[in-house]
Amino acid sequence: MRGVQVIGLPGSGKSYGVELWEKQNTNLSVTYLDIRNYIGTYKNKNFIQAIKRNSPPLIAESACGVLLQDSTSILLKPPIQLIYQQLEEREGHCDPEYLSILESIMIPAQYIINTAHDLPGLLTLLLDKPNAQHS
Repeated sequence: MRGVQVIGLPGSGKSYGVELWEKQNTNLSVTYLDIRNYIGTYKNKNFIQAIKRNSPPLIAESACGVLLQDSTSILLKPPIQLIYQQLEEREGHCDPEYLSILESIMIPAQYIINTAHDLPGLLTLLLDKPNAQHS
């Protein structure tokens, strides 16, 4: 398995969930890539290249994910009203139409969770078994 993709709408808690996992696993060496750290016209292309360049274990975070043959995806999907609230607090605005577009182009997820607090346990399970097949 190339790695784990954590996907979900902005404000869903992806970064927070990965931070929780990192605090519980300080002794592990895992590459963490967040699409927010890539800027410019070729943001998506550079993010995909970084994923392909890095060796597993890997956690790649983005809203929609990227199609890769050898990765597992986790969709963090809290109630939409919570996402609206988080975005209003964090960014001062929320664009439901934009969120709807993002949701429509997400890659299929093998796992769906509703809270960031569930992410650390699932990441641990998946990253501890890098050769396991997931459906």
